[in-house]
Amino acid sequence: HDPIDKIKLLFNKLWNNLIVKQISNPIEIYQKTIFDYIVKHLQSNQWRERQNACIAIKSLLNQLPYDIFYEYIEICFNYGILVMDDIRDNIRISALQYMKTFIDIIVTYCDPIRQADDRIYQTIK
Repeated sequence: HDPIDKIKLLFNKLWNNLIVKQISNPIEIYQKTIFDYIVKHLQSNQWRERQNACIAIKSLLNQLPYDIFYEYIEICFNYGILVMDDIRDNIRISALQYMKTFIDIIVTYCDPIRQADDRIYQTIK
């Protein structure tokens, strides 16, 4: 998830050819480790790392199981708000997209039809 297209294309090719062919589903195996790493970069001093973290979290949020997602609700919300206040426009746009996805997932988990977990409501309060 790099903002520069040439680097993004190179890493996508590497990912598809090396990682995905060797491990059946690396995202599921290393979800927590990957998410810890990405969340750490939301507070980086380097703008590219902050932007990459927003883009990566946005794409990873839909794949996270509920237990891991619940563990990071407060951190994701607080860091998302901080990154939305960044000095660079492209980071604010990425953070806004990430927060929209995050809020959509929260709303989905709070849906009464799904019989939402009470922990979500307590965390939001």
